[in-house]
Amino acid sequence: AINTGETKTDNLDSGSLVLDTGASKASSGNLALSTGSANRKAGSVMLDIGSSGSGDGAGVQLVGGSGQENGGVVSILSGIGTNTGSIKIGSSNVAAPGSSGAISITTGSSEASAGGSIDIATGASTGIGGSLSLKVGQSRFAGGSVDVAAGSSATADGGSVAFVTGDSDRATSGSLHMSTGKGRSSGNVAIVTGQANRGN
Repeated sequence: AINTGETKTDNLDSGSLVLDTGASKASSGNLALSTGSANRKAGSVMLDIGSSGSGDGAGVQLVGGSGQENGGVVSILSGIGTNTGSIKIGSSNVAAPGSSGAISITTGSSEASAGGSIDIATGASTGIGGSLSLKVGQSRFAGGSVDVAAGSSATADGGSVAFVTGDSDRATSGSLHMSTGKGRSSGNVAIVTGQANRGN
């Protein structure tokens, strides 16, 4: 165990723990944090922040290195086995009257070039392809919304939104189903185009 000393006096902070490799004019050293292999079950790696008695909890940041050309990549991969492992990203549950935390996935902005893309896709399969589900959780009050919006542009065309079903070489292509949910009164379906300043 490597740790800093414990403080039992009020208003005194415990020490910091820093693990880093030295600077270099060539290539700096790597930092590897891993558990050993095992015939049964290998040990886990846990990165856990202590609880705060008051105020906000401390955060965890995984940041790739900066570079003259491209910045470093941050990769999170599940383990390989008969079936590969899952990756779960979620905010914690909270009791009333609190609200659960949000999850934000964004790319960085760019002043002169193109903004980054976000690609959400399931892997290819020689059997049945994986599904992609986008849904909002149930609520006792008003249900949450799903908003799919393309980007606006001040000088060129606005972005498009395309819903396309899958192709099939030997059977029927996929169906496109759009409907409102059940209720005392059913909801409306509206497909409209925006107003034009000029032309159509």
